[in-house]
Amino acid sequence: MDWLTYKEACAETTTTLYRYGTGSTLPPAGYAAGWYDGAIAGVATPTGGNVITAIRLVDQSNILATTVREGITILGAQVAEHTQVAATDSTCRVGTVRDPVTRLPVAPMSVTTPAGRTYANRPVAYIFPGTGETGARTNEFLKNNNYRIYPKEWITLMVRLFELKGDFDCDGAQDDKVNVIQVHYADKDGLSPSSGQAYGDPKGIVRRPVPRGTIRWPEDGNYLTTTVWNEKVPATNTSNFSSRVVSIDSGAWGWGSYNKKMVDRSYDSTNYVDPNQKDWPTIYTDWYKSPSSGTLSQFELGLHSMGIDAPNDRAFFDDFAINIYEKTATGLLPGLRSE
Repeated sequence: MDWLTYKEACAETTTTLYRYGTGSTLPPAGYAAGWYDGAIAGVATPTGGNVITAIRLVDQSNILATTVREGITILGAQVAEHTQVAATDSTCRVGTVRDPVTRLPVAPMSVTTPAGRTYANRPVAYIFPGTGETGARTNEFLKNNNYRIYPKEWITLMVRLFELKGDFDCDGAQDDKVNVIQVHYADKDGLSPSSGQAYGDPKGIVRRPVPRGTIRWPEDGNYLTTTVWNEKVPATNTSNFSSRVVSIDSGAWGWGSYNKKMVDRSYDSTNYVDPNQKDWPTIYTDWYKSPSSGTLSQFELGLHSMGIDAPNDRAFFDDFAINIYEKTATGLLPGLRSE
């Protein structure tokens, strides 16, 4: 999950919420008092503490839990109930945000990722700006009013890691190590193709279900989504991933000479909206490398829980599997697989 935090699980948009009720503009007949994503037509628009900046999140991962409020599926959960006080009051409870047209909680909507993938009917959540952001609220306000976003039960997370060794800093010594990492994820429900879509995009969220008790690998096809690392980061912003360009000369072997940047983010698609934004399914890091000599002193992989109140909540892991590849003179061969 540490690595998955770099994946943009949700698309985000800054929006304005308006409170209707006592101490503000009263809602029209048939409308509940509360906070709305946009002004209700036909009545005066609220002002002052009855207007607040929020961040609308739309799921684009299909591994986050949902709940149902008034027949509408929302992302995460909002346990706070709306109270009749303005946002300037420390006891304010925004509650479930409503649609000014339908009067109901905001319904799932379509989302398009920066890489050009469009998904329909994705659930929506709301959080509020924190420290350092425009319209920042206090920690107490955030604790009381942010929708609770957490994973579904029994999601699948898979890390594929290879450690490479070579002369990545171009000093003539084959003494540099780097981890090559991809992350894949799945869930017990899957997501069936909608009109015009099909299984087959390994970086898309249209995939088959992987229920508890089932082990699937990327080569099985259509079960796991390959993480795209932070699609918002421009292709030119590679300072955290780059190394020097290595010049390779094959000499008598006759391959010729060419230059190659050995350590970088790796993209493998030209299907993107902005020519400066691409798919980045592979990253490289020199964290947690194996020692040059002696015994392994630091674990590279582990299982742990995380969340709003992780120390007091219970987390369960099941269906652990590992696939170890063996080094050969010319590459890698599948080795031990344990499920």
